[in-house]
Amino acid sequence: MIKKLLPYIGIPIITAGYLLVRANTEGAFTAVKDVQLLGMGYAAAWSDWSTRKVPNKLVAVMFLLWVLSMAVYVFIDIDSATAILLPSIIGGAAGGGLFVVLYLVSHKGVGGADVKFITIAGLYLTFVRLMPALFISSLLAALVSAVLLITKRATRKSSIPLIPFLYTGIIVTIFI
Repeated sequence: MIKKLLPYIGIPIITAGYLLVRANTEGAFTAVKDVQLLGMGYAAAWSDWSTRKVPNKLVAVMFLLWVLSMAVYVFIDIDSATAILLPSIIGGAAGGGLFVVLYLVSHKGVGGADVKFITIAGLYLTFVRLMPALFISSLLAALVSAVLLITKRATRKSSIPLIPFLYTGIIVTIFI
């Protein structure tokens, strides 16, 4: 029973941490979006880490939650919602566009799930918060890859799951 629950234990822990640290400093809409991204991102990172796959349904739910949140926000405060809509779309397009290029150039070293995940995460983060998240993610993945190569636990042809590193960059960006 505990083994089946293990993948999900992190979601309430990260959510509680966010609520304790950041919820009072963010607006309600940003807090809702951040908690959604943290919860769904955790599930995607766990799935990528344990199975090297991220279900399309999970990414679709992430997108649906973003759309529903934006729709509710439009009804609550249309001026603020329209002000955040364009940066969100730019963030999604920038993240997705960059990762599509990486997917094509890396001969599928970057997977399709990585492209879908970062596209949706870009919608949540907006361009301004996406860039530091990608920078932190890249540094962390490069560091871990270097350690694995130095210790001969991996070769240059080995692959590592990318979404856990992307998620870590997202966490750092959201909490800072």
